[in-house]
Amino acid sequence: MKDKDDEILNEDEQFEKDKKDGFYQPDAHPESEAEATRKSGLAYGAVISLVGAILLFLAVGWGVDKYFQTSPWGIVIGIIFGAVAGFYQFFRISSEFE
Repeated sequence: MKDKDDEILNEDEQFEKDKKDGFYQPDAHPESEAEATRKSGLAYGAVISLVGAILLFLAVGWGVDKYFQTSPWGIVIGIIFGAVAGFYQFFRISSEFE
């Protein structure tokens, strides 16, 4: 019966063999930790701006409905405007990933 250490050793030996044969190509330009953190922050910011815009315009639409007695049109229009504004911000922020 094979021991788990033997399997790990065989995997390491196989990796070294593949590396020597040219099958393993390390990334020529590895991403730094700071760059990965920046990109994850941009992703969180894009999602938060999308959700935040929808919720903000929904609240404005709800207020318009309460004030002008136009239910449900204020909420519907608020959600639509919020989605448009949110997706605009989402795409603007996500274009900075390059």
